[in-house]
Amino acid sequence: MGFAHGLDVFQPFLRRLSSGSRWSEIFVETALELRADLIDGAPRVFLQEALGVAIRRRSDGSDLFASATIGTGDELDRLVAQLAGSGTADPDSPLPSHIVPPSWPEFDPSRLDGLVAGIDAVAAGFHAGLGDGGADGGRATVRVRDRRYAVLNSDGEGCDESALQVHLVAAASAGNATGHSGLARTAVCDLTTAAGHELGMQAALQASRLREAHRPTSGPRGVVFGPKPAGMLVHEVIGHGLESDAVMTRSALWNTRGSAFGPPGLQVVDDGRRPDAWERVAADEEATPLTETVLVADGHVVGALTDKVRARALGLPASGHGRRGGFANAPLPRVRHTVVAAGRDEPDAIVGDTGDGILVHAVDSGEATVRDGRFTIKVLEAQEITGGRLGRRLTDFTITGDLDAFQRVDGIGHDVTPYHALCGRGMNWLPISGEAPTLRLMDVMIHGRVA
Repeated sequence: MGFAHGLDVFQPFLRRLSSGSRWSEIFVETALELRADLIDGAPRVFLQEALGVAIRRRSDGSDLFASATIGTGDELDRLVAQLAGSGTADPDSPLPSHIVPPSWPEFDPSRLDGLVAGIDAVAAGFHAGLGDGGADGGRATVRVRDRRYAVLNSDGEGCDESALQVHLVAAASAGNATGHSGLARTAVCDLTTAAGHELGMQAALQASRLREAHRPTSGPRGVVFGPKPAGMLVHEVIGHGLESDAVMTRSALWNTRGSAFGPPGLQVVDDGRRPDAWERVAADEEATPLTETVLVADGHVVGALTDKVRARALGLPASGHGRRGGFANAPLPRVRHTVVAAGRDEPDAIVGDTGDGILVHAVDSGEATVRDGRFTIKVLEAQEITGGRLGRRLTDFTITGDLDAFQRVDGIGHDVTPYHALCGRGMNWLPISGEAPTLRLMDVMIHGRVA
């Protein structure tokens, strides 16, 4: 894996940072971010482009970090000199524009032509989809993030990667109900009328389904999570619970090693090389090649997601999960593409065997506390299961549980389905994705209406 030869311009700075036994790294990123709001009339478009550099130096067991937007003036030398000394640099120090790797083309305004045409196409399709789905109205947002990053360190490791994410989200109203939909894509050419129509139609249809929806009665129930809700549950509880910064300090899930966390059939890996991964790169933001990291094998916790710093501290290999929200953020170990292996159960049979419970179709949000493994899932759309049959629609309730709930996973479907989302921790909002089948957890607490 090579990197742009233009990064050779950084070698003198690396040598200065790496004097003696010090380790150093230079990270450079360019990003074009676009947001278009589709409500009424012409789309409102917001555009921002950034180019910046971050440098790290490791000395005496600690890491020093500084970053700056590339501007004008010969300031990189001063930034490096400050970081090479005893303190960190001013994060607002401008850097010279001539250090941009020459293999990276400057922004071409004609790139906007394709984006604007795509947004117009999505807007036309979206409004048609709202009407075809019977919605009273709606709104949508198109987000495009086109970034390229390069890393070079004093060990001679380097990479030059690019990734583009297109994220479309929508809300539609029908009576007093609101439906939501979202699409994730990886190319500007995916901004089409058909994509807009699907976005509007799906939001409108969900709003129509929820017009007569109810809140369930509070209490413990058997819960069947459809594939996408199951993926988000695993992402929150297992993915975040096994990020190595959590492992080093407080993860209750990591502390279950040596005993069964879940059923024998539960297999979870994180592998950003899979075809359905939303961010398609070969190496992370520390130049570590992506790998398959086994997190749970036969219901036992066996691995963690690491960056270079935490891998060194834990005595584990770096797994390619060092990620940054942007050049101004130091890398942290973060989930990338989490995969739950298919089971042998027929999804309809899981529902039929549940007796009385709930089938979750869509979630609004989810979170988990890594200290104790407790999770909260806010449900947008579900159905009651009565006597093994699907009944009335449900909405606007939460599901809570803890790590013990995974001991009661007694159904794993064969219907593995991809999902995509934006995940935020602190200031880092990152694209995540994964694949999961239907899962059933028995005796999980439902918080709806009082009986």
